[in-house]
Amino acid sequence: TTYNKAFFGWQIAYISVILSPVVYVHFVFTFLGLKKRFFLQIFYILAFFFLGLDLFVPYLFLPELRFIFNQFWFLDWFTTRNFIYLIFYLLFYWFLLGYGFFLLIVNFKKFSGIRRQQIKYFILASVLGWGGVEPLFLPTFHIDIYPYSNFLTVFYPLIIAYAIIKY
Repeated sequence: TTYNKAFFGWQIAYISVILSPVVYVHFVFTFLGLKKRFFLQIFYILAFFFLGLDLFVPYLFLPELRFIFNQFWFLDWFTTRNFIYLIFYLLFYWFLLGYGFFLLIVNFKKFSGIRRQQIKYFILASVLGWGGVEPLFLPTFHIDIYPYSNFLTVFYPLIIAYAIIKY
């Protein structure tokens, strides 16, 4: 209802935004049986750096807010042009998601049989789940699309559960 409450809400929400891509890549590593733990350690260190900024100096990390759709306070990168946030979004968030997808696709080509089916469902779930989350970033960059895509995220656990039960 107020700017300060909304900013605090975004600050709390960004705990999961920061940790989600790292945990996702960790899950991909574990699922595929990869041993490159050094990369995971680097990713977690970066995540905790951004988490520290979010929790202790949020005005250095999160952009200002703007009121849109006559009902939401959304982040507004253009008012402050906060480059730490842009580095987080492009070089951390998108890099990790892209890396996770890359690992899944490369390993999909390597495997056959049940393992290949599991990876296929994992890729499908990831596309729908992360595809539902990504449009939520767009209003931050003045691409004002109403956040209807949230409903896609429910398909991620449903598809993963189906793949676990079936395979």
